[in-house]
Formats: sequence, C-alpha cells, structure tokens
Amino acid sequence: MSIGEPHNETDHAGESCVAYEVVINPTLFTKLDSSEIFYQFFLSLALEGMEHKYGLAIDRNTTVILRGKKFYGTLMEQRVRTKPKLITELGSEDTPADRKPEDDPVQLYLIPELKLWLDPVEKSPRCLSAEIYLPNAKTKEQLNVFVSDNRLVLSSSLISPKNYRLDILFPSQIESEIVTSTFDAVTKLLTVSAPLKLKEN
Repeated sequence: MSIGEPHNETDHAGESCVAYEVVINPTLFTKLDSSEIFYQFFLSLALEGMEHKYGLAIDRNTTVILRGKKFYGTLMEQRVRTKPKLITELGSEDTPADRKPEDDPVQLYLIPELKLWLDPVEKSPRCLSAEIYLPNAKTKEQLNVFVSDNRLVLSSSLISPKNYRLDILFPSQIESEIVTSTFDAVTKLLTVSAPLKLKEN
C-alpha cells in the first residue's frame, strides 16, 4: 500500500477539501471487492496509515465512503513499492515512527512499527492479531498493554527518547476477555491475538 501526498480539491458542494490517494496491488483490490469484512479491515488500516504518516486525527463517525469512485479530483504521481504486500506495515520509512528525536524535540515517545492481520485472511476471519516491533524493550515488565473490544493502547516504562506509545482502534470488535499477549525478547516482537466477536443474530 502506498499513501500519496495531500492535495487540494473541490468537493461536490463546491467546498475546498484535501485528497489523499491510496494505491494498492491489483490482487489485494480483488480480495477487497469480494469480502466486506476484509474491505472494512483494509479501510481502517488505510486511515491509520494516513494518521501516522501525516499526523491527522480522522473522525470515523463522520467519514463518508464513496463506493462508486476509484479516486476523487486529479490523481497525483507517487512511488509504489514493486513487492506486493497483502497487509500494509504501519510505520514505514516515511512515518513519524522513524523520525530521530533531534529532528522533533517536541516528540517524547516513539510510535512503533505495527502489523495487523485477520486469520484466515480470506472469507470468514475468526481471529485478529497485532504484531508490534519494540527494539528498545528488553523485558515484558517494561511494557503496559490495555486491550478493549475495539482498542489497543501500548505504553512503556523506558527512558525518553526510547519510550513507546501506541493507540489504535481495531477494524472489528474482539473478545477482549480471551486476549493472549506474548513478548519475544530475542526478536523484540510483541504479539497480541484475540478471537473476533460474533455478531448477534
């Protein structure tokens, strides 16, 4: 997934607005077109990616999805990675996650790299997993994780500027009472998994 630069456009009411292009692999586009839950999952990741990359705060309650439009306004040229990825990795080289502390003295914490995925990724997912890369952490005791039905909040007790903070909303509700969490001190990966909450008939 590649998130383009913001550019000014005019909406259907003639008001000024800002547009961002999100370019994805054709194979992923086919999967999104055939699975509503996978579409909503990807949409949440795209919004999270925009927020992390440009420091936005997008209100999900007022977001309008234009299903009939592939893009809005004038498409802008952007670089796209040649290696396809089914699920994007939030916190790439263009995000605040890798910004050096001296480049931004106001930021007192790091936003870690994050992977989110559904299992299985096709048709009827039953589990949601998050994998968070924390190279500065040494033990699980340095990490604080809070998980609710639709949210994950991570903080750490490390000394600034090596401290971490992450606050994300899940694209689907989970069973928060059945969450498993493990931290691998060798790979520096924190893995959080939980079954998806079944919809009531």
